[in-house]
Amino acid sequence: MPLTDVKIRGAKPKAKSYKLYDSGGLYLHVLHSGGRVWRYKYNYNEKEKLLTIGKYPAIGLKLARELQQKAYILLASGIDPAQAKQDEKARLKRQQEAEQDHPTGKTFKEVALAWADFKARPNTKRNWKFSHKKTVLNSLEREVFPLIGDRIIHTLTSDDVDNVIEPIQSRGH
Repeated sequence: MPLTDVKIRGAKPKAKSYKLYDSGGLYLHVLHSGGRVWRYKYNYNEKEKLLTIGKYPAIGLKLARELQQKAYILLASGIDPAQAKQDEKARLKRQQEAEQDHPTGKTFKEVALAWADFKARPNTKRNWKFSHKKTVLNSLEREVFPLIGDRIIHTLTSDDVDNVIEPIQSRGH
């Protein structure tokens, strides 16, 4: 039987931790210390796994169910929700560290435009002609800038670059 808000609010700590099951693998873990944590139990690659969704009451029943559904959709797509959560936390940590190191860092677009200007400087060895610079910038405007142009250069990952390259490669370029 699915959980209700009344049953959750009435869940008191006991000598041992216990679980209040909702549905679809979602449950509220009531700790002996009094804390309550939402968890989602699922199988991935024939192994039982556990995803901690968050603490109650910060995450209520409705939100916990929505987050469990998002995790279920990832799972149906062949993605481990716990690994996806860890990857996202790592990405956010890298991004925060990069922003602390370079709070006013340049965007990818700013760096790319400066690079194109550098390559097209007159009187330098291997300089680009104006027509080549224009072709390169048109390609960047069309293919790259819409996806990562506004991102701080130090926050970009190899996955971001892959997301730019894959559509281009799929067209045979």
